[in-house]
Amino acid sequence: GIDDITGEPLVQREDDKPDTVTKRLQAYAAQTKPVLEYYREKGLLKSFSGTETNKIWPHIYAFLQTKLPDVSHKDAAIPR
Repeated sequence: GIDDITGEPLVQREDDKPDTVTKRLQAYAAQTKPVLEYYREKGLLKSFSGTETNKIWPHIYAFLQTKLPDVSHKDAAIPR
């Protein structure tokens, strides 16, 4: 219950408790679901997951090329 560096007592804010965070995430999911469904139906939504930009970016770039074929390779910001 004490901060290792400052020695201050640790506190947990009301808005940082598990129940509050869970409710916030549920509200977010409910509010964004219609938007995601709209873009999914239009064929404009593609999900990507991963932890490294340099591994995900080629997949994102390839998807964008199917939607914006006129974007040249030299105009794209490619992480290295």
